[in-house]
Amino acid sequence: MAHAVTATAAVRRAGWGLAAALLLAAMVPSLEAAETSADSASEAGPEERRFRRRTEPQEPPPPIVPSIDDRTTPPPAPPTPSGPAFLVRSIRLDGAPLIPEPVVRAAVAPLEGRTLTFAALQRAAETLTQWLRGRGWVTSRVSIPPQEVTDGVVTLRLLDGRVGAIRVDGATHSRPARLVRRMQSRPGALLDYRRLQTDLARLNATPDRRVAAVLMPGLEPGTSDVVLTVEERSPLHVGYLAHNAGTRLSGRFRQGVTLGHNNLTGRDDQLVARVEMSGRTGFLGTVVSYLLPIGASGRALSVDASHADVQLGMQFRPRPIEGQATVLGITWSEPILEAPTWEAEWTLGLDGKRIRSREDGSDRGKDDLRILRTGPNWIQQDARGRSIVTTELGIGFSRFLGSSRKVDPAASRSQTGAQFVRFTAAGGRLQQLWGGFQLLLRGAWQWTNDRLPPAEMLQIGGAETVRGYPQGEFLGDYGYVGTAELRAPLPWWRHRGKPTTYLAGFYDGGAAFLRKPLQTEEQQRRLQGVGVGLRWTVNPYTSAVLDLALPVGDTSSSEDEDRPRVHYAVTLGF
Repeated sequence: MAHAVTATAAVRRAGWGLAAALLLAAMVPSLEAAETSADSASEAGPEERRFRRRTEPQEPPPPIVPSIDDRTTPPPAPPTPSGPAFLVRSIRLDGAPLIPEPVVRAAVAPLEGRTLTFAALQRAAETLTQWLRGRGWVTSRVSIPPQEVTDGVVTLRLLDGRVGAIRVDGATHSRPARLVRRMQSRPGALLDYRRLQTDLARLNATPDRRVAAVLMPGLEPGTSDVVLTVEERSPLHVGYLAHNAGTRLSGRFRQGVTLGHNNLTGRDDQLVARVEMSGRTGFLGTVVSYLLPIGASGRALSVDASHADVQLGMQFRPRPIEGQATVLGITWSEPILEAPTWEAEWTLGLDGKRIRSREDGSDRGKDDLRILRTGPNWIQQDARGRSIVTTELGIGFSRFLGSSRKVDPAASRSQTGAQFVRFTAAGGRLQQLWGGFQLLLRGAWQWTNDRLPPAEMLQIGGAETVRGYPQGEFLGDYGYVGTAELRAPLPWWRHRGKPTTYLAGFYDGGAAFLRKPLQTEEQQRRLQGVGVGLRWTVNPYTSAVLDLALPVGDTSSSEDEDRPRVHYAVTLGF
């Protein structure tokens, strides 16, 4: 699948390791030699995705909510002496227009036109105060000021609580002034508890920092100071990775190193570099990604560059088949809606992809693609789990900034070119169950009416789609893939009171189809797999996965591959 995950802000909020680090990747082109078409074509999808995080929600960290000093919340209004009863003709509310008129009328209308005491009117003020606090204005309240009632008109007053100073304590790797600038809560603004929760979620997006907030009485009457307490560790991380998610021709075993910084210039900007290689067949892939948050509203700009070189298996000597792929991309993320437990954003990006395949030093196929990407993304977190949905409309332009023709005779796949439209949607839900069990549901779907270049096709088969089949078993123009996985914690392996190891049972299924298939092409494949595995996670940088999967769908295209398969991946970092 070409672009399953581009939700940069969603990834940052979710705290999935080095956030939004690997949005684009290197791809290996398909080759048209008949005897190698199946394996070499499958390189396009997996090589791209190997440099990218999966669309899998991770277990969320415990939320941090602002705590409130008892002296900050206005105490209940003192009992109002009953006094003599009088005729109340109308009741009005003075102060900041925080409460909609219909809400005010609903609270005071039953009291108008009646003979009441001030004590009876106090109940209306308390009702409006509770309405304010239920919507986040926890330091604001409605009271009855001293007054002389003339002509039966009673005045209520809204006392708005505002933000005083914002102080930062304990920051060791972050600049206090920049932390404050990333908040939408500002000194002098109305104190909105829900907005402060959203600010905390943004500041806690990086896994290297935990920020708590306490509201304290301010120096000025009616104000509350916000004190941010920061606990940080080094934002610099180095890691080693190893897995067997490569292909038969390019080498199944891969290993590599990552170097990342989650706060490069003090702006919460993130830089990640990754190198991955396979010594047996000469695969070498590199990717560098940079993400820069913009302002306090959740906007972000990411820039990505990647390159891969592949020399396919030794069985093709003395006529070596080589592939190269270079990808450059830029993505803008714009928040649509934001709350402490969910958010939505819109992304807009442009990719440039240069893909070449050669045999004996001569070009056999080339794809030059310029792709506009756009679509909304959504993430939600609750007490029982986390969900994510990403969507992307990809539009390829021909003869634009050096791209290939609409249908290019030099393309790596016959009757394809640089002009196409595809739509991709992906999502997942990690649900906490009784007894520490977890249920993971994830899936992806792609649709197009065009024959796509291999780099944009949907890939099924392999460690991240349908286990039990070789990596890149089949590439389709459109199709779907999904997983259901039940995880049981192993209680004797724990870290800081939480399980680190889970036993998993899973089912994978997917199907992919070709548009206008040629006589030499298989039109469709339907794959299914079942299996068991282990999941081990200590922190976002140290984890391991081991799966044993059995294919139960269509027979594998490779005779020696129709058997149970073992998939593993290890990441060690600090």
